[in-house]
Amino acid sequence: MRSDGPFSAPRLLQRASPFIGASIMAIALRPGDSLSTPSWTHSTALVLSALLIISPLWRSHLQRLPRLLQPLPASLALGLSGLPLPGSLFQVPSAYAVLALAIGVPFAMDAVPWGRVPRWAETVALLGSVSPLLLSRPQSHEAELIALPTLNIVVLFIALYGNRLELVAGVTLAALHFGLPQAGESFTAAELIRDAVLTSLTTIVAVCVFQVVTVMRAQRLVILEDERQANLRESWIQSILENTADALVTIDLHGTILAINRAARSMFGYQDRQLVGRPISVFIASQGQADFGSYLAARMRHQDAGIGSGARETTGIRSDLETFPIEYSAGETEHSGNRVFIVSLRDITDRKAKNAALEHQALHDPLTGLPNRILLEDRLAQTLSQSKRNGRGMALLMLDFNNFKGVNDEFGHDVGDGLLRQISYRLARTLRSGDTVARLGGDEFVVVPADVTSPEHAVRIAKKILEAASQPVHIDGHEIEAGVSIGIAMHPADGVDAVSLLRSADQAMYLAKRAGTGYSLATPVAAGAEAV
Repeated sequence: MRSDGPFSAPRLLQRASPFIGASIMAIALRPGDSLSTPSWTHSTALVLSALLIISPLWRSHLQRLPRLLQPLPASLALGLSGLPLPGSLFQVPSAYAVLALAIGVPFAMDAVPWGRVPRWAETVALLGSVSPLLLSRPQSHEAELIALPTLNIVVLFIALYGNRLELVAGVTLAALHFGLPQAGESFTAAELIRDAVLTSLTTIVAVCVFQVVTVMRAQRLVILEDERQANLRESWIQSILENTADALVTIDLHGTILAINRAARSMFGYQDRQLVGRPISVFIASQGQADFGSYLAARMRHQDAGIGSGARETTGIRSDLETFPIEYSAGETEHSGNRVFIVSLRDITDRKAKNAALEHQALHDPLTGLPNRILLEDRLAQTLSQSKRNGRGMALLMLDFNNFKGVNDEFGHDVGDGLLRQISYRLARTLRSGDTVARLGGDEFVVVPADVTSPEHAVRIAKKILEAASQPVHIDGHEIEAGVSIGIAMHPADGVDAVSLLRSADQAMYLAKRAGTGYSLATPVAAGAEAV
């Protein structure tokens, strides 16, 4: 029992006011007391007891008193009923001292400015509150029997809210109440046995209640400790979830948002009050909501064997309607006895950009930015497959510079690299967006034009390339005229696969270089066909 808690002495007096009033009424009217000429203390106690019995009816008025004065009626009634105070202060100073102790100590304990007081001081406050009642002397055996239930209840109060020392002190005071003989009363063995029986009854009941309360207190401490540990674990988990880099959204079985963490607020630009109670699809762009909803539904029905346990990708949408790529996954847990799901959402914009950069680096020439041999082989395989499926032909052009080694020797490799970049830019600008222009290595380039099915069409493309490449190139103050030679191979006439087409185009290119014609077909067309 703490003096600043709900069971401090003043608060106990206030809460037990109706019981105190009924007890005082019974004691004040006990047999052997003359009611014809009652003392002022008994008269005052009777009036106070009547008010205490009906205190629940006027408690609202009692609450208007200062907090320290609210238990005063109960404390004063206890003191006045317990001590008859037959004379003045100078005649019976000890009785008035006990009355002052009963009234003053509890209030002093409740009025201390600090929050915690020594335990022994609480014991003094509790016993001081009931000492007048316990030390009052009944005038007859009938009065003792009437006082017995009241004393038992007082001791039970101590057993309920006190410690072992306070219980021993309360039982001792009860034994003194029954055991000490009145003035002029004979002390016989029968009186001793009777007093021992009455004291034993009070002691047995009090000890039993104290043991039960002790066990309940121990169990309550265990429960409180378990709750404290559970709260600590929950706070720890909440702290981890709140500070996780991924956006975590807790939803119920209907997909309704229950909570979000800090990363989700930052990632999507919402606050809790804007999201709680809304469907989680608010985070998903319209084109990805169908797949996202199917994924969650399968998770909730435990039918997710077909969708795998890994994360999936979709498009997220922020509060300002900006879309971005995200990765999501969901896990099930339990909260307050209900199934809930924690959906993890991760912004993968940076990862996508890095992957795209690595993919571009792996599939493109670092000098010119054109597709390299790996990407050329992939696109050439796709074009061949489409050509075979449609039963139509396709063209492949291979070109290189006529005197690239001489440029490097005369002007240096930096100028040679600049020449390659300039010609690559011209090729990309001259051809269509669907055409493939790739650098095989050195000064060799391959062109796979889209939808070119005849040699005549391939020749027209070769002439456009020759015209673009024939314009002088200016690099670091040098004017260079780059001449190129082009070899043309047609599918299926010059090859049925990529290797044979590249070989045929390479041979035609060297024929054009030796002949100085600019371009050459691997299989020459009939005379006049080029004019078509």
